[in-house]
Amino acid sequence: MKIERDNRRFDFHDIGLAIKRAREASGMTQEQLAYIVDRAPRTIMYNENDGQHPSLNTFYQMVTMFDISVDQYFYPSKNKGSECRKRIDAILNALDEKELKIVEAMIQVNIIPLGSHQFPASEPSGNGIFHLQSHHNILWQHPYLISL
Repeated sequence: MKIERDNRRFDFHDIGLAIKRAREASGMTQEQLAYIVDRAPRTIMYNENDGQHPSLNTFYQMVTMFDISVDQYFYPSKNKGSECRKRIDAILNALDEKELKIVEAMIQVNIIPLGSHQFPASEPSGNGIFHLQSHHNILWQHPYLISL
């Protein structure tokens, strides 16, 4: 067995951005996060914006605090797919539960086949596309959004 040095380098930029988005979505400042993980605010800034690698413990604290899955960053070959799916996954990972439910409701209204919705017969336009107003009304009638 030939032993060679592993020269791979982990690019922290994408996961740093995911941490930043999750922190901002939670309403937390860099200063607050820095206090929690016992680091300087400028260190958090470097981690989020410049791709600077945090210590393993700090990394663990941040990704678990914000419930960020690191698989897509550590095992990109297992997460092959469209670039669009990767971007959407990164955005979804940064959302809180309330925001995820809103996205879910929007998907159910806009993506689920139109035939499965109970639209009034007069709503669709001649080309089979529903007016934005009908989508808006249905979206806000979604059970989760009614409870907001």
